[in-house]
Amino acid sequence: MKPQWILLAALALTPLAAGCGSVVTDACDKICDCQDCTEREYDECLVEGDGAQETASIYGCDAEYEELTICVIEEYRCTAGVWAPDPTDLLACVSDANDLGQCRDRGSRL
Repeated sequence: MKPQWILLAALALTPLAAGCGSVVTDACDKICDCQDCTEREYDECLVEGDGAQETASIYGCDAEYEELTICVIEEYRCTAGVWAPDPTDLLACVSDANDLGQCRDRGSRL
């Protein structure tokens, strides 16, 4: 899978209702429309997104994860076949990512 998916996997996509599909589906649709994914890459995106959502849920971070994922869907752009932050706002979604990280830290028993 292309490097941009790594960011989204780290963001732990959550399949909560957003429009007609889940935010996982919405994000994978955007990423794969941009990056011209194969069917297998699209399926991997969905599986990884669902797994990341489950991890966020275990830590009680569903809301933070949904906020971050929605930010990525809304604020990132497709530029020359790469799904990435808008070049005019490279720090888009950083505060949401930090919120998710803090939530996970609070939920960790280690």
